[in-house]
Amino acid sequence: MDGMGGLRAEARAGAALVLSLMRLMSGDTVRYATHRKETSMSTHLRPSSRWIGGLAFILVGLLGGLGLAPAARAAGAYSVSLRTPNLVRQFERVELRAVVKDSQGQPVNGMPVTFQVPPAWQNTTRLLPAQALTQAGTAHTVFEATMPGVVLVTVQVGNTTETTHITVTGTGSRVSNKQP
Repeated sequence: MDGMGGLRAEARAGAALVLSLMRLMSGDTVRYATHRKETSMSTHLRPSSRWIGGLAFILVGLLGGLGLAPAARAAGAYSVSLRTPNLVRQFERVELRAVVKDSQGQPVNGMPVTFQVPPAWQNTTRLLPAQALTQAGTAHTVFEATMPGVVLVTVQVGNTTETTHITVTGTGSRVSNKQP
């Protein structure tokens, strides 16, 4: 069976489910009104709010089952780990990685991740980019410090944060690090 045939079969199954639910719900939740006009009689369907709510629930379920609706994300339902080197040289550019997983331990894609340093370090460090989206559960940034010391780096995903420290030594050189 090709891809379109599979989608058609799912659509037929979804339509059958909707019709079954409409029949089930029609007994007490769908009201019919008959209006008499001069020459003809017409029947108007006036669904109740319960019926409309049930139909909306079914449509959301069908769209989600076909992968057409985005997955819902609950705040705080993530774990994040920050992978950094412990020791870097002054002016050295190093990659920092934040790994984001959901409550089942699966990598999360498309999640915004913010990298931060304390205000005292903001003028002497660079994080490029300061915010990145996860791809295959990982977000990357480049860290560089222009003065030695211990820098706290915090990563935030939704309401979840992780902090680590990076020790910056004063042995680097912006021009070169050549030995005589």
